Amino acid sequence: MSDFEMLSIVLMILAIISTILIAYIHRKHKKVTAPAKVTVTLCK
Repeated sequence: MSDFEMLSIVLMILAIISTILIAYIHRKHKKVTAPAKVTVTLCK
């Protein structure tokens, strides 16, 4: 396996990991700053 192939594989893995981390941080940050309002309606 050449150096170029190794470099491209490493860059693809880093891109996948960074995308997952950004999505996780964005979801976690959104949950902390703007909690969803929970409304419960009781009907008899």
